[in-house]
Amino acid sequence: MKIRTDFVTNSSSESTAEIVIDNPMLLEILQRYKHLGAFGESPFFGIGEYVSGNEVPGIKTPAFQFSEALYGEGWATVTSSPKTLDEVLGEIIAIISDSTDLNKELIAQMKEELRQKEAEIKKNYALVYWSSIQEGEDLPAVHGEEFTYDPENGEKHRAYSSTEVIIDNPILVEILQKYQDLGTFYPEPGFSIENYEDKVGLSLYRPV
Repeated sequence: MKIRTDFVTNSSSESTAEIVIDNPMLLEILQRYKHLGAFGESPFFGIGEYVSGNEVPGIKTPAFQFSEALYGEGWATVTSSPKTLDEVLGEIIAIISDSTDLNKELIAQMKEELRQKEAEIKKNYALVYWSSIQEGEDLPAVHGEEFTYDPENGEKHRAYSSTEVIIDNPILVEILQKYQDLGTFYPEPGFSIENYEDKVGLSLYRPV
């Protein structure tokens, strides 16, 4: 994951991110350092609570929660997602370290404790949801990444980009729709068909 290095929003770009982590062991460690004042008075991330964004049903006290929505000028904190469960803890630490109101001594102690207990922390993940989406002039219309984990479904990572175009060709659209309905493009067609008044839009996307 990249932290504040390669995506700066401007008046024509957007950057959003949603992160929710459910892990009781990680929660206990982070809450302890939170109560000691390691993260300052008003951290921009949630530990044991949601500070922004939408709550995930069934998770009242997330170990870590972060939500970001930039429309216009500003630095994006999160511009991608972990690709494996092994990367999640390091990425959380990177986001926390991006804060400007940290107790450096306590943060150093926290990092060392997390490093020592990393293997046990990995065994205690109950849910990971991590999504990052960017839209900008120098990117495809949309570029996104998503990583999810739960014990039943395991680890899943996907990266994608998409571009929306308007096609004024009813015959082409009719043919594409026909073969899409027949399942020709299994497992994913790489496009979706939307109606826009008197024209039809094809939203084109591809794995990265």
